[in-house]
Amino acid sequence: LFRRVVYLVHFQQGVRAQVLAGEGEGLALGVEFFGHAFEQHVDLRQHCRRLVALVPLECASAATMIAIGADRILMGPTAYLTAVDTSLNHALSPVDRDNDRVSVSLDELNRVIRLWREQQGDRTDNPYQSLFQYVHPLVIGAVDRAESLSIMLCRELLAYHIADEVRVERIASTLNSKYPSHSYPIMLDEALKI
Repeated sequence: LFRRVVYLVHFQQGVRAQVLAGEGEGLALGVEFFGHAFEQHVDLRQHCRRLVALVPLECASAATMIAIGADRILMGPTAYLTAVDTSLNHALSPVDRDNDRVSVSLDELNRVIRLWREQQGDRTDNPYQSLFQYVHPLVIGAVDRAESLSIMLCRELLAYHIADEVRVERIASTLNSKYPSHSYPIMLDEALKI
């Protein structure tokens, strides 16, 4: 299908992408690992009119973002995408038992708030007062902002090849908030449903 590997792109954050030469004006991209997805996608789009993501195995996190920006995604039989939900390790994040800062995700925070409200019954206590004892308010704000950015970037990447704004929003929201685990494998059948 493709003549040869043209070059191996090494991005910051350990992203590696094999850019394969194809016939005509297209490029095929074999995505591995992850990094600054939006910038990488824009760089690749400058060199082609049509972009195909080849996903032989794992396509996690920001690599999923790069893939959804492609005009087409080709997945191997054991390949999978993952959620692109955001977790953040902030200077004010809580620390673990080894005194290391831990990542905090908006999904985790929202689940804590939801559970708090479900168990409160008729009481109207503010759950944030208790949460602030464990997670600094600036961390909560930073995680919320990062999540908003992730959804916005997914929308922009999808808009390269999907004109239906409702569909773009549904896909971006699904990848950012549907899955209970960041590492949940989204196999081909499920990816087609998204």
